[in-house]
Amino acid sequence: MNSPRLVRWALAIVAFVATEALAGPVKIHVEGTLTGPGGQPTYDGVYSVTVRLWNGGSTPILKVDTVQLPVVHGRFQIHLGPYDVLTRELFSTQKSLSFQFPGENEISPRSPFLRMAPSGEIYCAPVRLSTAGLPTVAAGTRVRLGRSAPQKSAVGILLSMTGSQIELLDARTPGLVNRFAFDSIDALDISTRFRRHGEVGFLSGVILGAAFGYAMGSGEEDDLSMSKETKRAFDAFAGAIIGGLTGYLLGNSITTDRWQPLPLDRVRERARNGGDVLAGDRR
Repeated sequence: MNSPRLVRWALAIVAFVATEALAGPVKIHVEGTLTGPGGQPTYDGVYSVTVRLWNGGSTPILKVDTVQLPVVHGRFQIHLGPYDVLTRELFSTQKSLSFQFPGENEISPRSPFLRMAPSGEIYCAPVRLSTAGLPTVAAGTRVRLGRSAPQKSAVGILLSMTGSQIELLDARTPGLVNRFAFDSIDALDISTRFRRHGEVGFLSGVILGAAFGYAMGSGEEDDLSMSKETKRAFDAFAGAIIGGLTGYLLGNSITTDRWQPLPLDRVRERARNGGDVLAGDRR
């Protein structure tokens, strides 16, 4: 096969693959901030929110009731889809998104789309949302209970919660399940368990790597192609790069608890109302 024909075949294959990719389901990418009703920072954690896709009219094109919104320091980023109804052709006209937290009105105004990427995926302008609710306290959440007696605190994985009892898988003794009466709890903290050690690890790695590289270079004989000082500087630079990357990876692999208290009366009220701790605040 001659070169021109080979090029035409290659271009045809690329065009076919691109067409199939653009014709298929796409994702919607959303990022923004979440605050309390007065604009103050809200609790970190995971919030349940209903997201609707609109094309005008009174009926949404798509409704997703179980979107989990992970919020850290007031910021979030979510990816919706791909859904079969979300195709490139659907977005030939302007659409909008709406957000509604449990027990609250739909947030207004709705958020228009910013642009469609060449891949066909949708990116929205940053949105600013507000809620009076609490993050979900789902089974599997790491919690800390403040108690006056017989021990000051208990840490574990939440198994269940009702208005009268909390059941925890003990963090210190594998397999041990503890049950606490809600009346014996003075405070309830949840862990966001986020990673914030990448930058510290990078800086520490750069310093240690540079020092180690410089020391290694100092112990070597002069190279005919470079002076001993140049060799030291080169080894220190290489050590800084390797150490920085290693430190960054190690730092990001460390997960630490960041405890934050939740208002115990509201958590208990939510648990009492049918024990539905997962569905968000009903107030």
